[in-house]
Amino acid sequence: TRLSKFLEGAKVKLECRSRVNGTVTLTKEAVTDKSGSYKMEVTGDHEEEVCELVLVESPNSECSDVSKEAYLRNAAKISLTANDGIVSHETRIVNPLGFMVKTPSAECPAAFKEIGIVPDVTF
Repeated sequence: TRLSKFLEGAKVKLECRSRVNGTVTLTKEAVTDKSGSYKMEVTGDHEEEVCELVLVESPNSECSDVSKEAYLRNAAKISLTANDGIVSHETRIVNPLGFMVKTPSAECPAAFKEIGIVPDVTF
């Protein structure tokens, strides 16, 4: 939303797990820059694994909550194989992830309405 802010210094983690038994096969961490972006180099093909990026730690104590609700984005799946039909095998871009603030802004209802979301909570 228009209220979202980029967070420098947040830690994110890539974790790949075996599709067969769930064993962790790869773990890497990165830290966001001032634009909220990060990069990490991953080698090898991970076609037989489920890989996702998750939020680890926020540098801002007022914006550090990670939702455990299944309907919210608390992880972003990513394909790390050359055998997936994606033209570029060098760069992958994942869906945005975000920490939640401890105290919602008074502007939240208006910002939600602007994007067509009607929350079932009262601020």
